[in-house]
Amino acid sequence: MVDDRFNHFRIINRVLEKGMPVLTPVSVAIGVWMAERFSNFASAVPWLFAVISFVGALGLTLVDIRERLRRPQAMIVTLFILQILMPLIALLVGMWLFDPMTRSGLVLAFSIPTGVMSLMWVTIYHGNKSFALAVVFIHTLLSPFFIPWTLRWFIGTDIPFDVGGMVWGLLWMIVIPSLLAISATRYTPKVVPMMKDVLSPIAKLHLFLIIMINSSVAAPFIRSWDLSLLYIILTVLAIALSGYGLGYVGARLLKLDESMRISMVYTCGMRNIGAGAALAVAYFPPPVMVPIVAAILFQQVLAAALGKWMRTGRTDQSLIERGTT
Repeated sequence: MVDDRFNHFRIINRVLEKGMPVLTPVSVAIGVWMAERFSNFASAVPWLFAVISFVGALGLTLVDIRERLRRPQAMIVTLFILQILMPLIALLVGMWLFDPMTRSGLVLAFSIPTGVMSLMWVTIYHGNKSFALAVVFIHTLLSPFFIPWTLRWFIGTDIPFDVGGMVWGLLWMIVIPSLLAISATRYTPKVVPMMKDVLSPIAKLHLFLIIMINSSVAAPFIRSWDLSLLYIILTVLAIALSGYGLGYVGARLLKLDESMRISMVYTCGMRNIGAGAALAVAYFPPPVMVPIVAAILFQQVLAAALGKWMRTGRTDQSLIERGTT
């Protein structure tokens, strides 16, 4: 039963969801414009992101994960794309086109966990939410092991970074809040819907604030706009598109149904950019932030555009099928 007392929170949340493609680049612009003010709050990013992780995992149960692990092919393929193929593509492109700092930023941008916001798009376009939830949680849970290993393996000693500090940061920002949310879902199920209603718009506001703070840190590099920055943006866009494409191809090869295809496309294509930006601020030199800020610019716009494309494709296919019957 829907509690009308929290209806205004749900309305605000829907407005923020629909406005994501516009509000995200606006947040980047505000962060760059007011860099001197927002850069002072960089230490607050892990705390802000912990709230986002908690809200994203609310409603997830161990039963959802267990059900998905009974047929693990789609999960294995998704994790392989996320943690092996995409960082490898980023590394090869970075070695071909960019300096070590930018290359490291590319690898980091495509090594971080799949995006919690993918759940929103999976829900909007009627994908398999339980699969998306399971991918987000498992990839997030493994991220303290996956990310340092991936960076060490692909980046090597190009730039210094604090592996121990990064592991703790991932645990604090993502894993611990997610486990707390699962515990809340299990032990206080009646309270969880109210918590989601109240906290969902707050989490989105936190995301915009994180984007502003992280953009302010990268502001000196963004303000010195030149062709090299345009190359970085276009490169990140191309690699991001390849993630969506690999998810689609993987789902077709596994002969999955439409809802699973949608979930694989979004979980393979979207990244937890806020987490990547938080890691870059805390443990890497500032130039590493630039590819991540580039990804922030268009991730939500790209997700919305691809969703509309898939919806149009489904409509066209249904019309063809009707015409042949």
